[in-house]
Amino acid sequence: MDKENTTTRSLTEMIRRFGPVILVAVVGSLLALASYIAIKSREDLALKREFHNAAQLRYLNVENFFNEYLVLLELVRGTFQATDFISRNEFKLSTDPALKQIKGIQAISWNPRVSSAERSIYRSAARADGFKKFEITDLDADGRLIPAKLRDEYYPAYYINPLEGNLNALGFNIASSPSRATALQQARDSGTIQVTERLTLVQEKESQFGVLAILPVYHRNHPQEKLEDRRANLKGFVILVLRGGDFIEEALSGLEDQGVALYLHDMSAPEDKQFLHAAQTDGTPYPKILEGIHDEKDISIGGRIWRMTCVPKQQFFDRFESRYPVIIGAAGLALTVVLCAYLATITGQTQRIRRLVDQRTDELRNSEERLELALQGADLGLWDWDMLTGDVTINDRWAEMLGYQVSEIEPKFESWANLVHPEDMPWVSDVLQNHLAGITPLYSAEIRMQAKSGQWKWILTQGRVVERASDGTPLRAAGTHMDITDQRQARNQLENLKERLELALVGSASGLWDWNIASGEVYYSDQWAIIHGYDTAELPPSMETLEMTLHPDDLPMVMRRLKASHQPDFIGIYQVEYRAHQRSGNLIWVMARGRVVDYDSDGKPLRMIGIIQDVTARKTLEQQLVEAKEEADQANRAKSDFLANMSHEIRTPMNAVIGLTDLALKTELSPKQQDYLSKIKHSSNSLLRVINDVLDFSKIEAGKLQLEQTTFALQEILTRLHDVFAFQATDKGLDFSIHTAPDVPSHLQGDSLRLEQILMNLMGNAFKFTSQGTIDVIVTLAPDPATPEAISVQFSVRDTGIGITEQDQSKLFDSFTQADSSTTRRYGGSGLGLAICKRLVDMMNGQITVQSTPGQGSTFTFTVEFAPGTEKALEEATSQSRRLPPNVKISFPGARLLLAEDNAINQQVAKEILQQVDIDVELAVNGQQATDRILMGAPFDAVLMDIQMPLMDGYEATLAIRADQRFKDLPIIAMTAHAMAGDRERCIAAGMNDYVSKPVDTQELFETLARWINPTMVETPLSDEPIIAGNALPQDELPTSLPGLDIPLGLERLGGNASLFRRLLIDFAHQHSDFDEQLSAALAAEDFSSAHTLVHTIKGVSGNIAAMDLHHAASALVHDLRRNHPPEAQALTQFRHELSRLLASLQLVTESKDKLSPSGTFDPSEATRLLRELEDLLTLNNFTAAQMAPHVSKALAGSEATKLAGTLEDQLAHFDFSGARETVNAILTSLGLDPDGDHS
Repeated sequence: MDKENTTTRSLTEMIRRFGPVILVAVVGSLLALASYIAIKSREDLALKREFHNAAQLRYLNVENFFNEYLVLLELVRGTFQATDFISRNEFKLSTDPALKQIKGIQAISWNPRVSSAERSIYRSAARADGFKKFEITDLDADGRLIPAKLRDEYYPAYYINPLEGNLNALGFNIASSPSRATALQQARDSGTIQVTERLTLVQEKESQFGVLAILPVYHRNHPQEKLEDRRANLKGFVILVLRGGDFIEEALSGLEDQGVALYLHDMSAPEDKQFLHAAQTDGTPYPKILEGIHDEKDISIGGRIWRMTCVPKQQFFDRFESRYPVIIGAAGLALTVVLCAYLATITGQTQRIRRLVDQRTDELRNSEERLELALQGADLGLWDWDMLTGDVTINDRWAEMLGYQVSEIEPKFESWANLVHPEDMPWVSDVLQNHLAGITPLYSAEIRMQAKSGQWKWILTQGRVVERASDGTPLRAAGTHMDITDQRQARNQLENLKERLELALVGSASGLWDWNIASGEVYYSDQWAIIHGYDTAELPPSMETLEMTLHPDDLPMVMRRLKASHQPDFIGIYQVEYRAHQRSGNLIWVMARGRVVDYDSDGKPLRMIGIIQDVTARKTLEQQLVEAKEEADQANRAKSDFLANMSHEIRTPMNAVIGLTDLALKTELSPKQQDYLSKIKHSSNSLLRVINDVLDFSKIEAGKLQLEQTTFALQEILTRLHDVFAFQATDKGLDFSIHTAPDVPSHLQGDSLRLEQILMNLMGNAFKFTSQGTIDVIVTLAPDPATPEAISVQFSVRDTGIGITEQDQSKLFDSFTQADSSTTRRYGGSGLGLAICKRLVDMMNGQITVQSTPGQGSTFTFTVEFAPGTEKALEEATSQSRRLPPNVKISFPGARLLLAEDNAINQQVAKEILQQVDIDVELAVNGQQATDRILMGAPFDAVLMDIQMPLMDGYEATLAIRADQRFKDLPIIAMTAHAMAGDRERCIAAGMNDYVSKPVDTQELFETLARWINPTMVETPLSDEPIIAGNALPQDELPTSLPGLDIPLGLERLGGNASLFRRLLIDFAHQHSDFDEQLSAALAAEDFSSAHTLVHTIKGVSGNIAAMDLHHAASALVHDLRRNHPPEAQALTQFRHELSRLLASLQLVTESKDKLSPSGTFDPSEATRLLRELEDLLTLNNFTAAQMAPHVSKALAGSEATKLAGTLEDQLAHFDFSGARETVNAILTSLGLDPDGDHS
């Protein structure tokens, strides 16, 4: 017991002795530890705030730098949209200042939209700029630049600044890279800046990743509001090329190195392609930095989300390393040990601690200020709610979001509640109450709040309780507001787009499929299942479903197409049509489309999405159309065969009729015989024209008429047409002219024969239906051709004829139709001409219209398209087809020719025609006989080969002859009545050298032979006399050339009639001898209208008589006088000079006429004979009568009828046949002869 008491007392004494010490030690230690923890926590908080501020500063610099880049892009786009063209040097000058001022840019480029047709043009232009090896290139699968493949369009880097370091990117077609092409399409369609995912630049020589900022440029003054407008009117792209490291390092270069590393990631890219750059990291790997302190911010850049992540490095921690917590802890322990002994020291340490606390407090206040700045930069509004008082403290940004000043909002909870949308208040109150009650850890809601302007804005409000009472009652809460109006609108648009897509799939009866290629899982939509007659639940979500429904015969093809679409170089979309089995067993046609939408880093496909549609109805219709087309083709072939046979059967006898008529007209004939034969030839040619019209129309309807593409001179066609109609104009007293605008190209490429056919028809109608007034043909350029790079030419044929009623105009271009049934009876015609014109114009990408007023005239206007032609091409095309002058005769002395022809009459016609030009002709009655004669070695210079012959036709005969190499160069010329499309081409393909159609045109035949047999050209004197009743009249004394006059052209226009030509020249000289005085008088009186009329008249007449120098001078003077003021002195002087020169030249003609004035004894019998012949011709209205005038005058010389002979000559020169008959009767009466006597 005593022992126990002693122990108890000892323990009590120890407690009394050491208790206070232990208590002080424990309390002091706890206080020291608490001081250490408190100071350490405060320093850590200050460090985090300082780090956050440093991160925000870096974010701001990066954003500002990139915004400067985007502004630069907008400025360059403005330059391109302000003008149609900017040269390479202008591009460099406009971008140099910005490149010097704004750092971190690898290059800026102009990538125009280049079509396939423009590729060579751009290449040539770039090489002309000094880039001799410029070529548009593509990026292949290995990342190498190769010559660009054939595409519809390209987007090459055409201008680049600077060139240094970027030269190998010049010409690179960025559309050949899928990632670049995607950004191009997004930029084009949105009209906004788009940024690519990370990529390796073609000019990259290190290991940095690059990105492109792309901005579309559209053609100015073209619409851009609609998507299709932006796609159609795209001009190109302005592109900023950035190396990720360069521009990030440049953005951070102006900042103090605070020991903060920055990582940049593209969150819009696949995970393995998100990393862009790491700046100032000192090798710290990215995954590790997330384990400690870090700060992140997402920014939207050109349609992509970039995440900037900042982390502190050891350097940052070194700046904030402090021993104060340790010192405080140690001091606390020391104070505990020597509390009493070192009271003064403890007091000093306490003061030191206070100073340190004040210092840290100041640092904390500064850090809080920096936090406020950071919140402002993050565009956040702050709120702090004291729940005991109901007061709410807000910052400036909170109020500014809603358009208020802080002073305008009462600092109460009710102020916030009054601004919340009434529909949002109930549910957001529940969310807030749940948090206040501790049910949710965070209060967060997206609500609508009313701005001062009345507009409703979407606000993201977030916060949490920061102070509670001991019983859990919330005392204070704080949080932020963020304006998310733009984000909500974007989200709504996305949701609407998704809804529209779903509705479109439903509305178009399209089934959706989504294939996870890696896992093999396939999603099939409800509509996909419905198309195949299943419920979705019945279909396994795998490729087995597709294989199960596919027709076995189509399965290999579908799988092959799918596999091909998975290749990285696959362009376009996967599309295939196949047969599928429905659940019911029915067979349907399905069209599937899709595209791989995701690849892994190795280029292997991960995901593919597409749709299907039931196209059974379309496929059935297509099959029906194919069958219908086959039936139509069979009908067309039967029709073509019939037309070909009919053409041959008609043209063969027509060849005999026209050929024998030509031969007969060259024999001695009486006037009646010559008249009958002339009318037979005229009627035959008219019939041939009708046949040709019917065949042309049939070929057009059957789609077998092919347009040629040869270079021709437009003016030659117009001159030839002028020559054809000039005589009619003179005969009918019409003012006829052809005007060509100076900007119309002289050389064109197209079908000149069909153009001439259209003009010949329209001009022929104009002359047919016009009895007085004018006929004008006007040729101008037409705007906006339907085909790019084509030349559209407009032709107008204007007359002052009978006109057409508005009702009749509607059926004017119908086949076998004329405007009025009485027109056919009065003027003739098949009613096919305008129908053919209409269809020919349509084939030449043009259109034809008519404007007409009955009694005033009509204007037919048509446009046709041609390709540009060159003079060199024209020379090559026409070198073999020039017609011979009228006074040059052709012959082939010593030439031997084999004529293969089965028709006896055609043999006779052809043989006599050929013998006229000294050709020795041998006959073969079929192709077999012709082949045998050739292969036997008989020497022939050429073969005229009919096509349709017995035993062996012309094609077979030609092939047999060409099979023997001895005769590979023997000229074989087809002479056939076939006239359908492709006949000429078939002849050439069989081995023939040339082609002549029946009925044979003698001149054309001779010129064709001259191309293959060397001819002899003999220039013969020009004869002005016809062969009449066996009387070969003497040659004329018309000079072969005269200054100011194109005599061969004049004779060609008058069919070689030198007598008529001389008569017209004499009349011109007599009628215009005082012209200069008349013109001078009009100009002196300033009567420019009369002067214009005078010159306009002589312009037309001079053209008709081939006085071309005067015609051109008159044209220039008319142009001046048309403006109703004095003409240019040079034009007037030139006109007077040419008129004077021509009148002086014509004195030789009038003198020649005087020399022909007869002298000697009057022979009544000869005069009577000529007068009787003349009377017969006048009765028949035969134009040959006009050519007898000088011979009748000679015969009457020295008689009492000399004066009447002069009157008769004038009447015949003007084709006044009625008056001439009366004068002939008067002459016969004056000679004592009976006008009604015997004409034999």
